[in-house]
Amino acid sequence: MHRGGETQLFDTKSLRCWGRGFDSHRLHQKEKRAESLAPLFYSLGTDHMHSFRFAKLWLVLGWMLVAFIVVLSLLPKPPELIGFEQSDKLSHIIAYMTLMLWFANIYPQRPYQLRLAVGFFAMGVGLELLQGMTEYRTFAYTDMLANGIGILLALYLSKTRLATCLLRLDTRLVRSN
Repeated sequence: MHRGGETQLFDTKSLRCWGRGFDSHRLHQKEKRAESLAPLFYSLGTDHMHSFRFAKLWLVLGWMLVAFIVVLSLLPKPPELIGFEQSDKLSHIIAYMTLMLWFANIYPQRPYQLRLAVGFFAMGVGLELLQGMTEYRTFAYTDMLANGIGILLALYLSKTRLATCLLRLDTRLVRSN
């Protein structure tokens, strides 16, 4: 239902038949709280994206990045980018920061970015649990911490000019065609 152009989660008119004990003020407060939380529970779709000309390309590349991280996390011997003690933690930070920043460029609204952050962190925890079940990889809380640091860094960087990299690239690609 709509009320003044906004989506209304509850129909207060139909609830008036509840009788004398009905507290419309309390219902209104619950309605306001539910409406403020609603964006966190809507599915991520193209409605909440920047208006990209190449939106499908950016989404496909983003999901390819997710697949790349999953594959590298489950390989028996992933490649080492930097050769020092605990360098894999830096790799975790860079991978999850890149992943989160990529999708933060696509979904600029903060509630959607927070949903993605929770989802990517859960993905990292799940991958660590899977690594612990293999004979060739180990489970490490420090890897999960590194994933979280990367995600938090990306959320911080998503408030800077880095938050519009894909939009600027998309605009340049449209102009060059």
